[in-house]
Amino acid sequence: MILPIVVDFSLAGSLLLFGYLLRARVNILGKLLLPACIIGGLLGLITGPNGFGLIPFSSAFSSYPGILIALIYCTLPFASATVDWRDLSQQASDLWGLSVLAIVLQWATGIVLTVYILQWFWPDLHDGFSTMLAVGFVGGHGTAAAIGSAFSELGWKDAQSLAMTSATVGIIASIGGGILWINCHQRRKDDELSIITKQTNDSTNNNSVLSTDLGRNTSHTVIDPLALQICIVLIAFLGGYCLHHLWNTSIPDFKLPLFCLAFVSALCVKQFMALSGLLQLIHKPTISHIASTLTDFLIIFGIAAIQFPVVVDYASQLTILFLVGLALSFFICSVLGPVFIRHHWFEHALFTWGWITGIMAMGIALLRIVDHHNRTCTLDHFAFAYLFIVPVEVVMVTLAPQLISRHMLWIVLLVTLLIAILLLGYYGFRFARKQRK
Repeated sequence: MILPIVVDFSLAGSLLLFGYLLRARVNILGKLLLPACIIGGLLGLITGPNGFGLIPFSSAFSSYPGILIALIYCTLPFASATVDWRDLSQQASDLWGLSVLAIVLQWATGIVLTVYILQWFWPDLHDGFSTMLAVGFVGGHGTAAAIGSAFSELGWKDAQSLAMTSATVGIIASIGGGILWINCHQRRKDDELSIITKQTNDSTNNNSVLSTDLGRNTSHTVIDPLALQICIVLIAFLGGYCLHHLWNTSIPDFKLPLFCLAFVSALCVKQFMALSGLLQLIHKPTISHIASTLTDFLIIFGIAAIQFPVVVDYASQLTILFLVGLALSFFICSVLGPVFIRHHWFEHALFTWGWITGIMAMGIALLRIVDHHNRTCTLDHFAFAYLFIVPVEVVMVTLAPQLISRHMLWIVLLVTLLIAILLLGYYGFRFARKQRK
């Protein structure tokens, strides 16, 4: 019997190969800097279960991105240099500030737009509509489902469809807007090496290193060198899975995502290997290739799993909300990005754009275009920062529906604006002081 997961990955592999062939043959795709995985994912979206239904993915294929993201985060500590905790904390704090600002401003903007503008034209518009921007964009489909369910229990039945629509539009805008931003940014930096050439040279160099160095510390008769690297990653994943189960069982009201605890587990495994004198067994180029492979499949499944709910009755209100939300998110990332992020601001801001409008897979897809091998350590910084982003998200998602259903929107607006002012004040002052120096 052939397991559905084997068929799903075989189909995804076929889409990836076909995307590679199209990328090589169609010039416009190369000029747009579209990786093969994004092309393959779009093909999967069109031909898969959410499109014309020509490709028979199983019903479980939409759950693969969550597992693949966790596996990717397991590779990060092993593929990067020894962690500089001071640098990690500094960069993570910058990314935390930008991410939290995006969260609170999306909530505040949704409230202001709904209460002071949209309800003037549509007086019957539910107060809960003000949450649709944040829960769909920065929250994603998971948060959209949670908020939609909460509002449905409180009597607003349209919330579920609206929230899922917002999340879907956010994903599409995330990848489309991100690629447009990358192209514009690259055209303004004509003196730099082109992304395509850089990635090609990096891949060539890594392949040569891989072929000559992979087996230098292991014997093929004991264990295959590639199998050894995979085992290290899987051990870290197993530790993260156990931590995830233990944490969410012990503290069910404050859940942490699997990828976050998988990253912590990988850091612990690497530290244990260093103390045990086994660190030389890690082959960084090989684990980087494993991470790249996982990322390709993550993007394939992530894009192919996009759904298109149609909410005709709210089309005008949603259009206004989305346009304002996208403009706000781009302003945060492109204008405030250099203010908040001290080093490699573009890569960090681009990844932030990807996940605050779509999902994390979209942020990784965009980051892969400009930083193919995670040399800026953006993903490492985000994994660390996300530990402290989670409480903000949990509080907003948990309390906002309850307050809004009791007509206490002003509390949510006041708190989010206060946090935004404090963040802008602190990071703006730091940026101005740096400019003076």
